[in-house]
Amino acid sequence: MLRPLFVLAALTLLPATLEEAPALEWTAGSALTRTLAFNLELVLEDASVIVDGEEMDAPLLDVVQTIEGSETLIDTPIEVEDGRAVLLSRTFESTGLSVAVEAEGEPDETDQETDLDGRTVLFRYDADDEEYSVEYSEDDADGDEDALEELVFDIDLRQLLPEDDVEEGDTWSIDPELLSYLTDPGGGLSYEDDEEEEDQGREAAMEEMYDNVDGDFEMTYIGEIEEDDRTLFVVGLAVDVEGSTSWEEEIDTSDAPFEIEGMKETTVTMAFELEGELAWDTSTGHLIRLDIEGEVTIVEDEVRTFESEQFSGVQQKILEFVGELTQTLRTE
Repeated sequence: MLRPLFVLAALTLLPATLEEAPALEWTAGSALTRTLAFNLELVLEDASVIVDGEEMDAPLLDVVQTIEGSETLIDTPIEVEDGRAVLLSRTFESTGLSVAVEAEGEPDETDQETDLDGRTVLFRYDADDEEYSVEYSEDDADGDEDALEELVFDIDLRQLLPEDDVEEGDTWSIDPELLSYLTDPGGGLSYEDDEEEEDQGREAAMEEMYDNVDGDFEMTYIGEIEEDDRTLFVVGLAVDVEGSTSWEEEIDTSDAPFEIEGMKETTVTMAFELEGELAWDTSTGHLIRLDIEGEVTIVEDEVRTFESEQFSGVQQKILEFVGELTQTLRTE
């Protein structure tokens, strides 16, 4: 059973009543600073190697992988109509992502970068299509267009709010496919590691997995609280979902002493058991804080198949990583 994230201290609960989700009200020129932090530490819990159907003795190595990320974004509505920001600038004041792997006490750390760091983008609302487009600001027109593809206007996680009026203790279900919407507010920043070749097959498959998760994604209305001179609409969440994806690729056998063909099929399964709490400002509808923690399990099943006149065989490697995820967002 997951631990409660924290105890709400020094807060005054308002009387229980039927409430509606706060409407989003932007104010032109009023900037919001969003600070996001993410940490995932995974430990290798199990490993097996199977050759031509026979399991081999394989030592379980001491492997720990840590992924840490942080972002500071500044949202400034430039034009507002009826409370909607129809033109908004988002400045990526600072970004960072590091991946550290320690195997048998030997550390290896890689810092990844995004072309969005230090740049400003503009979100424009199209009333006919009822959606936002995104482009670089005039000063950053030389930015990488590919880095814009995963950006999302909604960083306030509005899709997690209830559609109907609620009272304390009411629950509602969310589409499990919104998992990445929860864990990646504002969308992906297209981080890249210059030291590694881009694995497009893996990237595409992992994106597909987040679109095909299944399980339970439940929200519970906790109530309204007074905090820092604001009234907050507070909601708890509980997530228990799983998704998997597979992809194939050819194995480079050019260095083999004889002609041989090789294929590799990889299947990755990810399971999330998370709980958390979100709080929206009742006067503006903006997400003021987000806290998530829980367990993540990743199983990677890799099957290599080789065929030639002299040799054929199948090698399978299964690795299971288990770890803890924590994520926060703050708006000022």
